[in-house]
Amino acid sequence: MEQRITQLTYATTASLLWAALAYLVFWDDVGRRGVLDPRTMIAFALLLGAPAATFIPLSRWASAPLYDIEGIAGWGSLGFMLAFVEPRDPLSLGQFVAFLIALTVALATAASMIAYLVGLRVVRTAARRRDFLRARRQGYIAAFYVVSITVLSSVGTLTLISAAMMLVLVILVELLALAHTSRNLLRAGVGPRRAGGAGSR
Repeated sequence: MEQRITQLTYATTASLLWAALAYLVFWDDVGRRGVLDPRTMIAFALLLGAPAATFIPLSRWASAPLYDIEGIAGWGSLGFMLAFVEPRDPLSLGQFVAFLIALTVALATAASMIAYLVGLRVVRTAARRRDFLRARRQGYIAAFYVVSITVLSSVGTLTLISAAMMLVLVILVELLALAHTSRNLLRAGVGPRRAGGAGSR
């Protein structure tokens, strides 16, 4: 009961911080205000506070090293660019690269946690079920795919065939990575047969 209350408190706090940040960025247009404006200073604090309140508890819960830093850096940078960076038309190379990096890391942190939660449900081997490195790899693969599709679409070169070929390539990369991980686990004696034998005893 106490653990649920703590989790609810974390979730409520993070939700309120994200809601306040979204209000300042999208409704109040805080980027047009001066640097010394109180709302601008609050927005700067929220750019760190909202991701921190979200990803630090998640990182501890999933025992995921550096996941909190990834989340704070990715979402903080993405929020900063959306709020305070005035885009040129067309975007400069620096703006384009910075936005892609921030977007990729932000999407990857979200996709990594989704992959980790799915793994807790569908992966049978205990060693792989709570393997956050697997989830992180899958998260970044998914993020790279989404960003690549977005970039190709923005320059008008995306076709259904190219999107399908990239999806097949992504799936093959992940299958090869899973096969390599499985071989390493079997060599280490953590395969399904060894696990089943230990359980039968």
